[in-house]
Amino acid sequence: MSNFIIGTAGHIDHGKSALVKALTNIETDRFQEEKDRGITIDLGFAYLDLPDGNKIGIIDVPGHEKFIKNMLAGVSGVDLVLLIIAADESIMPQTKEHIDILRYLDIENGIICITKKDLVEEEFIELVKEDIKDYVKGTIFENSPIIETSTKTNEGISELKNIIFEKFKQKKIHNSSSDFRLPIDRVFSIKGLGTIVTGTLVEGKIEINDEIEIFPSNKLSKARTIQVHNEDVKIAHSGQRVAINLPGIDKKDIKRGDVIAPKNTYFETDLIDVRFSTLKTTERIIENNTRLRLYIGTTEVMCRISILDRELIMPGDSAFAQLKLENNIVCKYNDKFVIRFYSPLETIGGGKILKSKTVYHKRFKENILNELKIIDNANYNKIIEYFLYNNFLSINNISNITKETGLTKDTINYEIQNLLKSNEIINIRDTYYSIRHYVELENNMIDFLKEFHLNNSLSSGVNKEEIRKKIFRDLDKKHFDSLLEISVNNSIVKLNESLVSLFDFKISYNEKEKHIYNEILNYYYNAKFTPLKLIEVFDKLNISKNYEIIYTNLISEKKLIRINQSITLHSHFIELSKKLLIDYLIKNESISLGEFRDLINSSRKVVMPLLEYFDSINITVRNENVRTLKKGVNINE
Repeated sequence: MSNFIIGTAGHIDHGKSALVKALTNIETDRFQEEKDRGITIDLGFAYLDLPDGNKIGIIDVPGHEKFIKNMLAGVSGVDLVLLIIAADESIMPQTKEHIDILRYLDIENGIICITKKDLVEEEFIELVKEDIKDYVKGTIFENSPIIETSTKTNEGISELKNIIFEKFKQKKIHNSSSDFRLPIDRVFSIKGLGTIVTGTLVEGKIEINDEIEIFPSNKLSKARTIQVHNEDVKIAHSGQRVAINLPGIDKKDIKRGDVIAPKNTYFETDLIDVRFSTLKTTERIIENNTRLRLYIGTTEVMCRISILDRELIMPGDSAFAQLKLENNIVCKYNDKFVIRFYSPLETIGGGKILKSKTVYHKRFKENILNELKIIDNANYNKIIEYFLYNNFLSINNISNITKETGLTKDTINYEIQNLLKSNEIINIRDTYYSIRHYVELENNMIDFLKEFHLNNSLSSGVNKEEIRKKIFRDLDKKHFDSLLEISVNNSIVKLNESLVSLFDFKISYNEKEKHIYNEILNYYYNAKFTPLKLIEVFDKLNISKNYEIIYTNLISEKKLIRINQSITLHSHFIELSKKLLIDYLIKNESISLGEFRDLINSSRKVVMPLLEYFDSINITVRNENVRTLKKGVNINE
């Protein structure tokens, strides 16, 4: 089945539904009221059989001004528009408004169909054609073919089908690499099946039993059955009209305007950054905080506009703005939208989404406007880097970047590789970071360490956990360690155990401090395996507690080894006891606590934590009450 959708447009009673029926032999007016009044009120659906066996969907939209919101829901996501203009009336108000709407929805293909040819003379039709050609200049219909038709005589119907077939053969490739997204345009229930939703699959592909989430309500379901053109399928692709049966969902819990997509692929939002342009033909001057109607996908929502780069938006202007929505919606970067005035109802402009997840901006802020310009220019490389720069502390993997930016996974993967090659970003544990932002944080770390060293000249450095909390604001520990390694490898800082210092920093002791340094070191050397607690050492040596930092430095330098909170040994005796232990275990299969105590001539108070220390550094393994040599230990170290 094809992935190609046609939508109709045009003034009320210009023959849209009649033309669709002549093409497809399907009546698109579903409601009795539509048949009684002879006008289309809501969306109608049909499909056209093509000569190559393909079927393409047709969405018939209402032409009455009261039902513009229904028309907007229908034309969202179509590939080709049939602009219907009656020969006996030519261009009318809703013709103009529909053309205005279409210019904002990124639809590139159109065919102009003059209907009711049988009602007028040939000379009059020529005048209508000239009128149409003049009016559609600068629109998607400027170079469109004009077909004269009559549903009474079937004149022009075959020619129109042939042109549609040619357009179909030239169709654009739909995006199937993204997660599927289906803006819902119709909800109904069938006895024995439950709730059914329909819509145009604008991205991705959906398969039977795929888990789905309904946004913005966040209800979960799955695709129990899928139909395309009234036929059951196992998979539907972007660009197709799709009907999906949603088990466990009540009809009242879902409505037109909702979106179905895979679980956790969208953020609900009530604040969006946009590029907004107004029609040259509008007479409205938009003031800040004006109440407007936003139409996006199949959604209509009230909003107020915050104009970010000017005081007023004049006719024909283009501006950066924020739209503050009165209800949550889901959308993504580059989605197109239409804006109508709140009251009286009239189309005044449209634009595209720049950021679907944003925060309130103050007006006229240069940094905000520069960011929006980058995004607006659709430089995907810059968009991704800028996003990573502004979300440095987030876990930004490919999936999250897709969700946040709205770009396709293929685009993101391609641009990520380019950014990695140019060293603008880095990949750590499948998380991507902006080098630009890291350098800024690295400079903050350097300034912090400079001040610390100035005020703490005897300290070996700052605990890296403190740096993580103060500079990197509680970034995940594993990711922080990997990032810190960049600065270590670049000789910006050095890391000694858990202490961070500037790379060229060295502790400088005065004569008194040098003396204390040597006194502490000599004490522990002479104490061998029977040291006192630190407080007792300082009392014995008559050293002030203010110099405890020197003891800490000796630990940091690994001249002293702290094996637990109360016992510290000189590194010489750690190495000596390790050698004695390994030599003993080479000759004997195991060693008990008492045997080790006798081996090093120490007390149980020291021997037990010392054995536990050797367990912790993978020299020995405890088996009940004895130790054995751990497999793989290098006995020559």
